[in-house]
Amino acid sequence: MYYNTMVSQVTGNYADIYTWENLYIAYRRAAKGKRSRPAAAAFEYRLEDNLIRLQDELATETYQPGVYTSFTIHEPKRRLISAAPFRDRVVHHALCQVIEPAFERSFIDHSYANRVGKGTHRALDTCQRWARCWIGGHNVPGTVDEFIQLTASPHVVSSSSAGHALD
Repeated sequence: MYYNTMVSQVTGNYADIYTWENLYIAYRRAAKGKRSRPAAAAFEYRLEDNLIRLQDELATETYQPGVYTSFTIHEPKRRLISAAPFRDRVVHHALCQVIEPAFERSFIDHSYANRVGKGTHRALDTCQRWARCWIGGHNVPGTVDEFIQLTASPHVVSSSSAGHALD
């Protein structure tokens, strides 16, 4: 079965992104595991001021993303990584908290990347279960066949056409 669901409407609005509660939760999520890093610590040192400034910039539509920091890692292979400034990561989390529920509804069950309660380990468990069914000669309908059809078909999610992403 091929799922061709698209995000048709996000239930939130632009103002939901910059509410105090949403920005504070976004800060907590952005800082998780990074509070000892200089950028996160500096943001937290003046937390209220920084959140108020972000709230004002988003409300007045004057927010501008900062310059990304780029660096190269060498494990497991050489790759160029570009990291957003900490305050931009707060905005990313704030936006995702508002739009993620609409996108989550449009994803197929067997999409695992960057989803709460999913991830690499759960994806590997599913693949192993499907492989056992396939190799054992017990091709269970709705598992391997569905996987092959889904991976062979393009799955495109459209986004908002113009204006705010949430209007």
